[in-house]
Amino acid sequence: MFPITWKEKIAKYASGESVYLGRWKVGDYYWDSCQYKDGEDLPYGISMMLPGLKTRLKNQKTPELAKASIESAIKMWLEEAEKEID
Repeated sequence: MFPITWKEKIAKYASGESVYLGRWKVGDYYWDSCQYKDGEDLPYGISMMLPGLKTRLKNQKTPELAKASIESAIKMWLEEAEKEID
């Protein structure tokens, strides 16, 4: 299995971390100042870059929850990728 690693974003005005599966970037979370709606306080946006998954997942309340959501999506994607086509 490929290792999942996290790297902090270091660009000017960037926040959050990017996740890598092996050497490929497959997603990230970031402070999303535009996503306050319906009274929800979910400031951390999530973007995924894996085929077959939504590009944007539901925002989360903390960085830890965002990372857990991303890791769960990656694990689910890997399980589905290993299945044989009927």
